[in-house]
Order: sequence, then structure tokens, then C-alpha cells
Amino acid sequence: MEEKLSDRYYSHDFHMRSDPKIAELESRFEDNNDECKAYGVIQKIIEQLHCENNVIKKNDKSLSILALTFNINKDFFMKVIEISLEIGLLIEKDGLLSSNRVERNLEAIRTNSSKQSHRAKKGWETRRNKE
Repeated sequence: MEEKLSDRYYSHDFHMRSDPKIAELESRFEDNNDECKAYGVIQKIIEQLHCENNVIKKNDKSLSILALTFNINKDFFMKVIEISLEIGLLIEKDGLLSSNRVERNLEAIRTNSSKQSHRAKKGWETRRNKE
């Protein structure tokens, strides 16, 4: 069975909470609990983007389902998305949400996977030629 990119883990930036864009996102919420919730919501969105090959449809139905899946109030969820778009954590193109950072992560996974596949094939050919 072929492994999908979404079956892999992604590298979580351990310094993400000190990123200026994350700080900007959190600063838009007056309540400390809401700051923490906003951080959690953007992290869940990033995880979802990794699973969905860096594409989430930006329509009411898709976002409502995602908010429900995340167990987050839809209005709060939409506020996090709108702020994230304003400050550049997320980008929107042709009705789709994505992230430059997620794209870089997925590209690194693709590159590493391709290199590993090439090495495995080369190793197999070498072993086969020795027989």
C-alpha cells in the first residue's frame, strides 16, 4: 500500500509561539483564554492543512464542518481564520486556504521521500546484480 504524505508527521516549530505572526494573532484577543484558544485553533488548522495537501475550501459548509470537528465555536473559528489571513499566517487563493509554511514542509517531505525511494531502488538493484 502506498504511503500518503498525510500519513507522515510534520515538523512542529518549537519556537512557533514566539513567532511575530502568532503573537499578532494572540494580541487580537483580549481574554488570555481566547489567546490560548486561538493558538490551538491555528495549530489545528495547520495540522489539517498538512493532512489535506495544503488545501482547505474556504466556504461556509467546509469551515462549519471543520469548526464542528475541532469542537470550536464557529464565530471564534472564523475570527481566527480572518485574522490569520490578514497577518499572513494563512493565504487565500481561488476560494482555498493554504499556508506557505505548510507548503515548505510538504515539499521537504516530498523531496526526502523521493530521495529515500531512489536510494532504496538503487540498493535493490545493487543487491540484485550481485546475485
